[in-house]
Amino acid sequence: MTDAAAIADHGIIGDLRSCALVDTEGTVDWFCPGRFDAPSVLGGLLDPDAGSWTIGIVDGAVRTQQFYLPDSAVLVTRFLSEGGVAEVHDFFPLLRAEDPEHRQRLVRRVVAVRGHVIVTTRLAVRPDYGRRRPEPRPVEGGCLLVDDGIRLGFSATHDVRLDEDAVSAEVELGPGEEARFTLHVLGEDDQVPEDDETDRLMQRTARFWRTWLDSSTYTGRWREMVHRSAITLKLLTHEPTGA
Repeated sequence: MTDAAAIADHGIIGDLRSCALVDTEGTVDWFCPGRFDAPSVLGGLLDPDAGSWTIGIVDGAVRTQQFYLPDSAVLVTRFLSEGGVAEVHDFFPLLRAEDPEHRQRLVRRVVAVRGHVIVTTRLAVRPDYGRRRPEPRPVEGGCLLVDDGIRLGFSATHDVRLDEDAVSAEVELGPGEEARFTLHVLGEDDQVPEDDETDRLMQRTARFWRTWLDSSTYTGRWREMVHRSAITLKLLTHEPTGA
């Protein structure tokens, strides 16, 4: 991994319990599972050996753009190359406020918008701020990454390769085709869940944020910027306690 991107070159996603940072090249280099103040499992923002989750396309020179779906916390990283265009949609599902059945999971949906693209991804989980290197263990539905104090599951729509300390995949997508990769935060006895319909989850998550924004009374010329700032501040709120 190269030097981490500047903090300004990141988008933020979250579920009102924790958050993740995604740089403009499509790498998740900060995530603390469960809570904002938990030890990180992806900490490449601070140390290149402290964990990261990369997604990219193989096609020579590639340009990227990053933006949010309007009035939402669904982050889009667009990859543009001569061979095609692909988008990564990153989000934590949020289905309703104060949801007693909430499950924390980081969803990465990759869609080939135009042309054929070869997508690569590599997840290197490094718990306890990079001090631990759990070995992925294959299980039904995906793989488990277990270490002292954490239990994570990984599921995908395509085959993945398990190395000593990372999960990786290479997938070829044609126009309109997609691949989905999900990192689940599990309880002590939880198993890796079956893959959900990501389109539905993404739509419901976008609807959650738009419904929340409906309470805004601002109507001035800076509406888009004010709402983006409001969503960012909301993403830094811990819903169970209000902190």
